[in-house]
Amino acid sequence: MTALKMLAAENTQAIHHALHSIQGATIRFHPDGEACQVCGARLKVYKTAKPRTVVSLQYGSIAAQEVTLYCPNQCVWQHDDHANGVLRSQQLAQLVAPRQMYAFDILAKIGTLRYLECRQRREIQAYLEQTYDLHVPDGTIQALIVRFAETMVALHEHHIDRLSQMLKATGGYLLHVDGTCEEGGHVHFACLIGPEPIVLWSAKIASENALAIREVLQQVDNKFGRPVATMADLSSAIHKAVLEQWPGLPFFYCHWHFLADVGKDLLTESYGCLRERLRQSKIRTKLRCFSKKVDKALGDQKAQARWICQHLETPELWQTDGRSLKASAIAAGMTEWILSASAEGYGRGFPFDLPHLSLTLRARKARDILENDVLEHLKGRTPRGEKHLMRLHGILDCFLKSTALTRTTQHVQEANALFSRLREALRLTAQGSAKGLNETAGFSSPEQACQTESEVHRLHQDLGREGEKQLSITRRKGIDIIVHHLDKYWDGLFGHYLEVGDSDQRYIMVQRTNNISERFFRGVKRFLRRISGKKKLNREVNALGDQALVVFNLKTPAYVKLICGSLDTLPQAFAELSQKGELTGHAREPSGRYLDRKSRRSDDLPDQVKALFSSHELGSSSGV
Repeated sequence: MTALKMLAAENTQAIHHALHSIQGATIRFHPDGEACQVCGARLKVYKTAKPRTVVSLQYGSIAAQEVTLYCPNQCVWQHDDHANGVLRSQQLAQLVAPRQMYAFDILAKIGTLRYLECRQRREIQAYLEQTYDLHVPDGTIQALIVRFAETMVALHEHHIDRLSQMLKATGGYLLHVDGTCEEGGHVHFACLIGPEPIVLWSAKIASENALAIREVLQQVDNKFGRPVATMADLSSAIHKAVLEQWPGLPFFYCHWHFLADVGKDLLTESYGCLRERLRQSKIRTKLRCFSKKVDKALGDQKAQARWICQHLETPELWQTDGRSLKASAIAAGMTEWILSASAEGYGRGFPFDLPHLSLTLRARKARDILENDVLEHLKGRTPRGEKHLMRLHGILDCFLKSTALTRTTQHVQEANALFSRLREALRLTAQGSAKGLNETAGFSSPEQACQTESEVHRLHQDLGREGEKQLSITRRKGIDIIVHHLDKYWDGLFGHYLEVGDSDQRYIMVQRTNNISERFFRGVKRFLRRISGKKKLNREVNALGDQALVVFNLKTPAYVKLICGSLDTLPQAFAELSQKGELTGHAREPSGRYLDRKSRRSDDLPDQVKALFSSHELGSSSGV
């Protein structure tokens, strides 16, 4: 088997060198036929074009010379729904587009390296030189990247009918709508379908207002028809635009955004106060300084201290000597445990993860254990390591004795308890799930959807009854916030079981979140940061074209299979599109200069102005 693999590799390399052996040669491309398709007469040479340089991955750099033929009887035949009296070379048309230097295969390779592998221009340039022995200038690579995006948009529009048929075959489609922007820039608004993200249509709009959004939705309606439902965040502009475009269409709010909005209203004020208390106390700074002192005191015994912290439940541990070492190890471990409070979260961010509250509660628990269960057992002469435990207790006790901190922590806990009740009723994420924002939540069955709706309805009634009792200000305010949000968004929170209405009695389970579009936009931002090396992406996001988001559909295998079969056949798909005349050249921005190149290079412009005024041509004008 190894010998066969080596032989195949040698054959591939030999073919590669054979193809590149013609590099620099002039190759004449003739049409396939020599007889007229209509009358059968022998075709004559219409024109032999001048050789033009063509660069491809397959042949390298060659001089291509095209020979075109015509019928002496002036016959006209149909080709790709176009009347044509001149026969051209199909082989050249499949290799490179008219008036272009770089072939379709190198265009597809540069585009996939850019958008699928997130390579920078210099990395693409180095790859082409190492793999294909081709040098492509840096500026040319940028131009080909732009051309690839434009070609992908044209290919997407060419296959809109296929996409529409695919959507109809599944009983309709659920439309996810969302937008992204950077500060002070335009909004890239995208309309996607799932479960794997496919951008049906996108546009760059000035702002996320109902009028601009509706224009995008009109394009979706004209090209793909009416969706069965729409999923979005809590944006009122999106809700208004969707219902104006499709009256009566089921509109669902993202449960994740709903919970985040409720949680922020519940916790922002009290949690902000807790954050400020921690900042003023400098508890993290004090604990880090203490940890460094313990590390220094341990010296060469850090490995033993690490073993002690990881085997606290081992009975043999306490039968060994080293009282001071054990105490220092426990002090270091408890300090690290307190400072690692953010590890309790699962990447969901505020208000789902509350690291400041976790740190305060961990510090309180550590202080109580040291005070009630540890320090009272330290009798006799106090070794140096046990002094570390006393010092840690002093730091924590000084931090926690603040009555303002205690009161603030209680407010955060009360608000978080209400928020946890709402989260448990909605049952959006699995307990202990580490997927965070990448989790795709959905009801597994209509029964689960109905059960969740019943539990939230029961919570709504319970909160209404609790609100009539004598409660603390924080608790009463929290109940009012939750009840208000449930009343406002109730119609769009439930009803995810939709019947298709055909003879097969199929149904569609609508996803509960808009995480498809959120993950998609995060992927776009990661791509931009990788190719630019910047954290702030104002310039990069604004530079994206109107339909640039369509290019990222190449990451979805189902989309690639639909439009071209596979990434290996993407150059052929570009060639077919070019032969049908659906590829347009890159539209240049209007120049900001007043003079053309010839006028700028001439030295007699003032003389021309002088002659103009001398002939009184301006004076005869009736204008300004």
